[in-house]
Amino acid sequence: MSQNIYEILRRYEFNRTEPETLVGLVKEAVDKGEAAREEQERLRKASADLLTLLREAGLILETDLEGLEHFLQGCVAGVDGSRQPVGGVGGKWYVPLSCALVVFGQGLQGDPQVEVESHIEVIQEEEFRRIGALSSERMLQVETKAILRWAMRDKPSILFIDGPIVDPPLCRDQDYIHYRCSAIQECLKRDIRVIGCAKRVRDIHFKKYLMSQIIHDETGKTKLDMFPSDLQLVAFVFAHHWRQVGGSAKGVYTRPIDVSEATEVYKLYRENGLRIFSTFVQKSLGQYILRLDLPFIEAELPGEDKLLERVAEAVRATFAWTYPDQNIPLPIFIADAKCEIRKGCAEVLYEEIMTRTRTTEPIDQIVALQLEARL
Repeated sequence: MSQNIYEILRRYEFNRTEPETLVGLVKEAVDKGEAAREEQERLRKASADLLTLLREAGLILETDLEGLEHFLQGCVAGVDGSRQPVGGVGGKWYVPLSCALVVFGQGLQGDPQVEVESHIEVIQEEEFRRIGALSSERMLQVETKAILRWAMRDKPSILFIDGPIVDPPLCRDQDYIHYRCSAIQECLKRDIRVIGCAKRVRDIHFKKYLMSQIIHDETGKTKLDMFPSDLQLVAFVFAHHWRQVGGSAKGVYTRPIDVSEATEVYKLYRENGLRIFSTFVQKSLGQYILRLDLPFIEAELPGEDKLLERVAEAVRATFAWTYPDQNIPLPIFIADAKCEIRKGCAEVLYEEIMTRTRTTEPIDQIVALQLEARL
């Protein structure tokens, strides 16, 4: 029903648009749709050839989906955070933050424990930095605190983090990076395997690796360069893989690559003692592709065979804890639901704050009207 209402609203707003504006927009939408279809066809053909190249290079791997029950018996935790900026009057924003830690202490044999930390941050918007980036950094500080708190419990386990290990990907704050790296290292020192599960991947780390290490001929590089992101590349390649293997009972993943030098921010994590490897995984054709980020303490980095074994175990653990209708491991699926701050909730909290700031002083009222009118 809600989807029907949303569709009605979209059509209502479409019909309210002036005809002179619509004529040009509709024509351009048709043209761009045709161009997008042609681009999809080119990408589909190019990715078929790239799958062959990647297979020959040993970059496409499979793992059985049977015999995963033991992963569901050990201790597993999940961490996720949420934030919802509201306000903006005079550049001042109020940001409700929340972070959930979900713990399956005895695997699926017991009920999960849920711990949620939440508070409201006040952030003054800066001239050259968006409030979205600022609020994300504050949220991730709370998330990192939860990671460190779990490490201090000294319980061998698997810790799923909703999102990449290097997060936010553009944050170069030395204190924050040191804090996050220290929290992850404390986990690794205590036999807590950390797995970052990234759903929305816009990076091109895998593409750069292929360009520099695997594909050397110009024809292959031209085909590879057609893909704007790793996720689009891997989605096409995996789709061809599933078509070829048919009803395979095996999950697919890419051979892990070292991304510790991928960007300047990744290099800062390495300077703080962390090496990060990433792999794209897909449990079945009907499920989302995830990028798993796996951190290692650089001073204790295992040899290649042991590292591949550790990555394969992480992939199998992720598949074991991912239910068909959830697409992400159960601990972070629950954590996401428990910490989510909806926009309406944030707006109600903001109204409560604003209600208590209103006065009968005329100057205060005039200033408030001027500022609110410019939001």
